[in-house]
Amino acid sequence: MDRDDVAAYSQALLESSVPRKRVAACPLAFGEIGVKQRVRGILQYQKPPLRRIVAAGLAAVLLAVCLMTDPFPYKRHSVPVKWFDAQDEDEMFWKESQEITLDEFPGVIFRWRCDTMEAVTNEGVTTLYTGMPIWSVYFYDLTGDGKPELCSTLSIGSGIIDDRIIVHDYAKGFNYQLSDRMAYDYRLYLQNDRLYIEKRSYGDNALVASGELIFENNSLHTIPDIISGSDIRRYDAPEQFG
Repeated sequence: MDRDDVAAYSQALLESSVPRKRVAACPLAFGEIGVKQRVRGILQYQKPPLRRIVAAGLAAVLLAVCLMTDPFPYKRHSVPVKWFDAQDEDEMFWKESQEITLDEFPGVIFRWRCDTMEAVTNEGVTTLYTGMPIWSVYFYDLTGDGKPELCSTLSIGSGIIDDRIIVHDYAKGFNYQLSDRMAYDYRLYLQNDRLYIEKRSYGDNALVASGELIFENNSLHTIPDIISGSDIRRYDAPEQFG
């Protein structure tokens, strides 16, 4: 703002402070008080140094980046789909089998019995995993290869029984699981198009933690990573079936 601009603005402030009998159609934004202080302020105005302008610009850019950044940078590849979940009020068919086909696996029929998950093809029947029972099956592309994995909660044992999670990658022929026998039980549940894990203490069934199921570094994890440490078995070298 040059000297002429300063003078013009100061004159405008002084003129606006003079009382008038007519009613203004639109009230002044800056009012009619504090004119002396306003004039003094405009006369003492100094252009901020270049370094301050640059710092303010950088701060604005940094704030914009932070606002656009996902607090959970994990990339989700699909939306999980529930086939059934007997722990979530779906009926358990103890003496019947259920079958389903997926477009991503042409020529494959996935067959569930209460104790066995199988893949049926022209070459025969392959057992994918077992449990007693297999409580649920969700289809979810955790690995990002465009083909969903089979994600299940199942019980293992006779007399001493624990609940665990198994994720079967049919495309690669691997099983991944979360388990901690006689310490914790784990189960899957679907909420807001996200597949979550519940971790409960063995025996009293008290909820210890929960988090979204994800797959990173060839193993199962959660967001936030509240299921961690020595109490969880992570299979970095996955079990291969067939």
